[in-house]
Amino acid sequence: MLYDYNCPRSPMLYKMTKQRTAILSFLRSQHAHAHPSAEEIYTAVKKAIPSMSLGTVYRNLSFLRDKGIIEEFSFGKDKKMRYEAFVETHAHFTCEKCGTVEDVRFARPDLFIAACGKTLDHEIHKLNISCKGICRNCMKASS
Repeated sequence: MLYDYNCPRSPMLYKMTKQRTAILSFLRSQHAHAHPSAEEIYTAVKKAIPSMSLGTVYRNLSFLRDKGIIEEFSFGKDKKMRYEAFVETHAHFTCEKCGTVEDVRFARPDLFIAACGKTLDHEIHKLNISCKGICRNCMKASS
């Protein structure tokens, strides 16, 4: 079965397996806002597909990343690779105390990318912004 992921960076058709469906569904769900690691995805998806191995999760994450359908990054205290299905330009905030990683959306990232390109006289394809500090929960807990 072929599935159109309808991804602007990857408008081709790919074979949609039940493993890819489960992983992508999990990453697009409300549970994935914590930017899960491969092990966390494996634990969640294994409930639906008990025969799935951790190796299968890694292979499918690599496939989805290579096609531009998901993003892979390393933030947080543990420095593990983390994944998300939100591939529009945005920043990440990492709490230095608890390690929480949150998305930071901002208006008109295209203008920032254009300004960087013009200033450097380069062609910018991707923007990665990482902010670090103390989250509101940790600030409340320490006061």
